[in-house]
Amino acid sequence: MTIKGNNRDSGYERDPYDFYVEDVPCVVSFFEAGGWFRPIVAHDPCCGNGNIPSVAASLGIEMTGADLINRAAGRYPVRDFLADEIVYPNIITNPPYKIAEEIIRHALSHVHPGGLVAALVMEKFLYSQGRQPLFALRECEKVLILSRRPSMPPGKLLAEKGEACRGGGFANYAWVVWRVGKAAPGASIAWLP
Repeated sequence: MTIKGNNRDSGYERDPYDFYVEDVPCVVSFFEAGGWFRPIVAHDPCCGNGNIPSVAASLGIEMTGADLINRAAGRYPVRDFLADEIVYPNIITNPPYKIAEEIIRHALSHVHPGGLVAALVMEKFLYSQGRQPLFALRECEKVLILSRRPSMPPGKLLAEKGEACRGGGFANYAWVVWRVGKAAPGASIAWLP
């Protein structure tokens, strides 16, 4: 059932933790975007069931993960990223929409200089007067628009029905990338295949 006033066309109820699982092609397209992310060591603080770290590992990229809730049968530590004081080489994540800006801002202060913070966000995240200062930061380097809408079902539905529940995507997404401590001349925009 679609939730009225929530702009959801997917037909399923909103997950209370905004736990939606990105599909493999949208993660692969990010890592293969011009090869500028390889080789890296990275961390996903909102890794859910481990999709982003798993795709990274399949591409030979060393990546760790953690999540607020144990969603991966103990494969990743349970940790509240907003209370995490570890400084990482790079952070690549699909953050919960409701707290995405908080996650991104915390990540920007917990990545080594020259490291990347990359967040997979819904297109509407970019259209906000309140978030404009986040995108105006001198470190905001790239916006990588997904040319194909990814299928991102709720994690609970995916656990119940498996990958067969994925269909066509209903929302537009982009990866936004900041390079910590570097002054970009302004974010460039590219479309991922």
